Amino acid sequence: MKESSLTSPDKEDPLEEILNKIKKAGDLIGVIFTYRDGTSIKANVGENFDDQTFAAMCASVMGSAETLGGTIRDQASKKIIVEMETQNVMMMGCDPRTFLIFIFHRNSKMDKLMKKVDGYIQKLTQVY
Repeated sequence: MKESSLTSPDKEDPLEEILNKIKKAGDLIGVIFTYRDGTSIKANVGENFDDQTFAAMCASVMGSAETLGGTIRDQASKKIIVEMETQNVMMMGCDPRTFLIFIFHRNSKMDKLMKKVDGYIQKLTQVY
């Protein structure tokens, strides 16, 4: 897991713990908690993955979707899903400053995760 901050070796970082639970609950490839400006707060994406660059690109997509929603009777975007050949990406706002990025495959358990996601978001926004 890539980390954006140092943690005590005796106690797991609360953000890391929540992201681990999210990843496990949805059988995800990875999950990133990020600021809307594209700065990654915490990521669980494995090695050899540039979460900072990926988060910045997703922030651009989120900003475009919000602008698009504003032009359609002031609709707010709830989530954005990008389907690719072998995996998918979903972006979902947490609060006015942050959003989550889910990287998943066709066998991921997104329905199960979406039933719990509001609770995870509440925990994330309380501890960051």
